[in-house]
Amino acid sequence: MLVLALCATTASLVQTLVVPLLPDFPRLLDPTVGNASGLVTVKLLTSAVATALAMGLGGTAA
Repeated sequence: MLVLALCATTASLVQTLVVPLLPDFPRLLDPTVGNASGLVTVKLLTSAVATALAMGLGGTAA
């Protein structure tokens, strides 16, 4: 249960740290449109995988 709580906290922190920076990415990174959309896609996929892994770990730890 502790693993699940820690992973949920980590996933929520990632969301709160990256989402406010999205409008600043063009100025900070000077990406192309393709690179910017790839960055957002990778962030969303990473969050989804981390959440699924946390649920799996939480289920086996219980």
